[in-house]
Amino acid sequence: MRTLIALLIFTFAASAIVASDHLDTPTVIADPAADIGDLYAWMSPDGKRLNLVMTLVAHKFSDRLEYVFHVDSGSRFGETKATTSIACRFDAANAVDCRTGGKFRVYAGLRDDPFFNNVRGTRAALNAAAAVLAKASKDAAGCPAFDAATSRAILDLWRHTDGGPAKNTLENWKSAALVVSIDLDAVNAGGKLLAVWAGVYKSGARIERIGRPLTGNALIGLFAPDEVSDARKEIYNAAAQKDWPQFADDIERSLARYDAFDGTCGNQWMAGRGADRYRALAKVLADDRLWINSTSATCKQFFAVELAEVADVAETAISGSAANDCGGRTPNYDAPDVFRSLLANGSTAGVSDGISRDDHEHSTSEFPFLAAPSRDVATTSSSIAIENLDAQIARCSDDCVELLLLRSRFLGDRDALDRAIAIAETSRDRSQRARAHAAVHRFEDALSETDDAVLRASILVEMGRADEVIPELEARVARDPDFASQSALALAYAATERFADADRLWAAALDDLDTTSPFPYAWTYFARGVMWAERAGDPARGQALYRQALAVMPEFVAAKTHLKELE
Repeated sequence: MRTLIALLIFTFAASAIVASDHLDTPTVIADPAADIGDLYAWMSPDGKRLNLVMTLVAHKFSDRLEYVFHVDSGSRFGETKATTSIACRFDAANAVDCRTGGKFRVYAGLRDDPFFNNVRGTRAALNAAAAVLAKASKDAAGCPAFDAATSRAILDLWRHTDGGPAKNTLENWKSAALVVSIDLDAVNAGGKLLAVWAGVYKSGARIERIGRPLTGNALIGLFAPDEVSDARKEIYNAAAQKDWPQFADDIERSLARYDAFDGTCGNQWMAGRGADRYRALAKVLADDRLWINSTSATCKQFFAVELAEVADVAETAISGSAANDCGGRTPNYDAPDVFRSLLANGSTAGVSDGISRDDHEHSTSEFPFLAAPSRDVATTSSSIAIENLDAQIARCSDDCVELLLLRSRFLGDRDALDRAIAIAETSRDRSQRARAHAAVHRFEDALSETDDAVLRASILVEMGRADEVIPELEARVARDPDFASQSALALAYAATERFADADRLWAAALDDLDTTSPFPYAWTYFARGVMWAERAGDPARGQALYRQALAVMPEFVAAKTHLKELE
């Protein structure tokens, strides 16, 4: 089984994250440090400061990117006259430097992610809707006629996980959090209404943006083929603010689908009559910013500013009871349920994913607001990671050898291995050929195809030449102690029976991971288990590590096989 361990490192040596944790656009998938998880914005309890939080899927920030909070201000909903930007950059050590006018406080680091969601229930509900969508008749506005049984099934799936009680798929999720608390007078030059959004920029070009939760992911390309949805979301992320209204058409089509989920068309929030029933709400949502009434320090209602609007949203100033709430989004709002309910039945409740709060307590008053991260390993659900991996494989053509090898090694998928080999044989990419050759034990061929030091070292370890590469790997770890180099050295130590040193390095490699992908965590636990059970003569310790691997990824075929052998 030593062969499996050595081969698995090849994928991670090339990239610590091969399959994304967050099903997003290809550009963002390529760099999780650019993938905004969520945006939060609300008023401080004394009404003197605006609090801002941006979470990133990765566990650290990138020194190649710029992270920016945009705060527009005005006196009427939908109209802003001034803009303040808070732009933050990071150095190689992840030290933050934020710049803007006015006084502010900043924090950047790993925190518990406050977003909570029954992801599997949501996917099951959407899949059920998609399955009947093509056959359902539609009215003039595009709303499909779901019968009562279909509607009940969709809503029931939404509030359960695999048929049982709802589970927060993101429990103990950690993310890099950028937190700013800024004096109100630095951001309200245009008026009392604040409209907040955030973007990530690379070389001056925006590659990611977010305002309200779920708008970009849930309403752009809903039920469209991946290639169509991806292309549209790439445009969405990069679009200049003046061009945002163009996405009202995309959103309008998705709103028609959501309106059907409760079995009644036409009862969606702000729904009109006739063929353009969803146009008014689509225009509001296309202006994808979190709206905040800065005159209120009470923040309890998501969409409060929008809900305060009556009749003509383009002309009416804030009025009504909701005007007494700041709106925005605190870390404690159950924003997904409010959002879905408004889109399905026109109220702020009734469509639930069964999860109403996070597993941690977050503050709206004590900086940096988000709870400290749990020491437990928090990764993406393995089933979601595998779905995302398969989605990436479906989108690729001749550049998916590593993805296919990953599927083969964890899931025992022989067809994926065969396809990877076939692609590699005709590929001009030497790195792909090297990994494919190593996967079928053609080690000499693999060595001739690669100049990657870590990959070469791992192949030589597999060939029984660990002693030759240890000095080089030790120097590399001293110079650049990342996951790949530490794992490769740990593998070499294990091959030379330096078991304690190997285990220490693998533990250090896990500490340095900046991903929530389950693949490298499961692999590391598995590799340690093989070392202790099959080399060091400690089956009890190996058994415990196999169980840890399966706790992270129950689908891991080799880990299940080894555990059964020990049991």
